[in-house]
Amino acid sequence: MRMKGRRKRMVNVFQSIDTGQVTGIGTASAVQLGTDHHGIGSVTVRALSGNSGKVYVGNTSGVTTSTGYQLAAGESISMDIGDTSIVWLIADAASQGVTFVAVRMAPGA
Repeated sequence: MRMKGRRKRMVNVFQSIDTGQVTGIGTASAVQLGTDHHGIGSVTVRALSGNSGKVYVGNTSGVTTSTGYQLAAGESISMDIGDTSIVWLIADAASQGVTFVAVRMAPGA
């Protein structure tokens, strides 16, 4: 069967990107990835290559090294989320860090 007409292609339109780092992540309590990155479409978080330990990613302040998604030095995770404040980090050693890039969606996209 042959279809007539043009095919519609879905295109994601991005307005801008936000980048940053979170350093000083330790073992005592979880820290938020960020509180001022709203209206995003996705975020990629990468553990800094100089980390001596692992960073664990979760969605609550109660994330632990047993419940979080583990990132060794240089590893990353990408997530489709609307707000970086829902991402929490904790580590298995003192003074760990991550870098991130958050993609903002264009209005109406």
